[in-house]
Amino acid sequence: MSEASDEHPLLALQALDSAADGLVAERAGLSQRAAIGRCETDREGVEAEIEAVRTREAELTESERALEREVADSVREGREVEDKLYSGKVQGVSELEGLQTQLDSFRAKQAELEERQLELMESREALDEALVSLEEKRAGCDSRREDLLVSLAENEAAIDGQLTAFAARRQSAAECVAAVPLRTYDRLRKSPRLAGVVTAQVRSNACGRCRIPVPVMRLTRVRQDAPDDVVPCENCNRILLP
Repeated sequence: MSEASDEHPLLALQALDSAADGLVAERAGLSQRAAIGRCETDREGVEAEIEAVRTREAELTESERALEREVADSVREGREVEDKLYSGKVQGVSELEGLQTQLDSFRAKQAELEERQLELMESREALDEALVSLEEKRAGCDSRREDLLVSLAENEAAIDGQLTAFAARRQSAAECVAAVPLRTYDRLRKSPRLAGVVTAQVRSNACGRCRIPVPVMRLTRVRQDAPDDVVPCENCNRILLP
């Protein structure tokens, strides 16, 4: 909207500020922000899964070490029984049968331990595969986040450029407003209740924003439009303009 038109200076200023407010809101609500947040949440979930896998791997390592010790003990004890059995020093039939039974028992136990070792190896392979998959998933999250950050920065830069242009135009527009109305306008712009919209044109003898009728004396002041006169709406407190 051109500041060189017949539009009231405060309305021209309000139009520029409202457009700039829209850009600020657009900047804050860029879709990449939410997408980055989701990406970071996903990554946190993947990290938790990776940590759980690594914890399970550590537990598996302890189980493997304990099983290795158990296997070694069983092999040693089995050899001792086997050496004794075939040493020729034992002659009694019942004692030989007892040693054979022990040896069979150790061999059965060793077979069982070997089966458990195989199961642990399979579990480790599954964990290794899961870890590789999770690390790839994490890398994907990181890659998407980087792409989103680049896109966000580009969009922010574009909006910032527009805001810079609006700031220059606002400065020119503000110079066309008398000091008292400008101070009042800037003060009202800070009011959360008014949400940045602080001017209202009179329409059918009522405030163009809140639609409350304007008293006759105020209407007269508005129509006179004295440069330093600020006429507020009795209801919403916005600056009334012709």
